[in-house]
Amino acid sequence: MNNEKFHVRLPAEVDELTLDNEFFFVKWQGKEQKIRLNEYGKIYNIKGLYEYVISHLLKCVSPEVVTDLLITNVNQAKENLPDLKVLDFGAGSGLVGEVLTNKGVKSIVGIDIIKEAAIAAKRDHPGVYEEYYTEDVCKMSRSTRKKFENQKFNCLICVSSLAY
Repeated sequence: MNNEKFHVRLPAEVDELTLDNEFFFVKWQGKEQKIRLNEYGKIYNIKGLYEYVISHLLKCVSPEVVTDLLITNVNQAKENLPDLKVLDFGAGSGLVGEVLTNKGVKSIVGIDIIKEAAIAAKRDHPGVYEEYYTEDVCKMSRSTRKKFENQKFNCLICVSSLAY
């Protein structure tokens, strides 16, 4: 995973940090910088950094937990996983899409407000998303709204993107 040769260091004191002030240090390309966990654009710009920090260092298992809950509900409804047409809302770098793909979902569309997220998803998880949109759903363009209407989604998944 760490093929960009970055080094991450977590802060020693974290007890007093609020949600919007959590941070880590990353040394990459010879420079160390402090990055807040909610500075997604900066994090996504470094290949594999988001996954490394969130999944490996911080042991976040939300993508697996939420997708397992989805699969349980799909099975209970006697529906077929490959028949899902999923909208991954706040898709980020593609972790949830990757987990869904690995579990048998065939049709996934991602949307995120952060342009670096789309770049990271295509770079770090190629082929996972049929389409990936960079838009604010509250201000969605007419053309994207039309495409969404034609997609006929039957599933919406949102993991970790509504924290604030």
